[in-house]
Amino acid sequence: MTEKGESYILMAFGKIEGQNARISAGSIFGQLFDAGVWYTTRPSRVLAPGARVLFYQNGAGFRGHAVIDAVVDDALETPLGGGLFVAFSQRISLVQMHKFKTALDPRPLVGALEFISNKKYWGHAFRSTPRQISKKDFLMIIRSAAKSREG
Repeated sequence: MTEKGESYILMAFGKIEGQNARISAGSIFGQLFDAGVWYTTRPSRVLAPGARVLFYQNGAGFRGHAVIDAVVDDALETPLGGGLFVAFSQRISLVQMHKFKTALDPRPLVGALEFISNKKYWGHAFRSTPRQISKKDFLMIIRSAAKSREG
């Protein structure tokens, strides 16, 4: 948590592979984010209504941000296409969703982001999510994405 009970969360995601099918991370983001919903495969106490979430696609960069409207703890299997069913533990309703025009490469920001403690192996910071990040880091990423749209 940060000041006044505000919470800023980093959520990383990647492709999903099954025995005979694969769903790209970009497709997952498009399907879920556009529908205003997200899922986690394991419960997390950092996810709560009002938290601001930043979405990071492995191998691509930051894709967008939203505010959590509700978190429902319920084990469910959901089809994501290609005949794949994935078990999830939490369903997250999203509001105030903002998709970046293009994915924002994190490399130019690594030196300044507080949540990345090992600057040499910065990718490790994205492996354990959802995780809380500082308001400063959250805003730095949002502003960088806005500047990249202007350029």
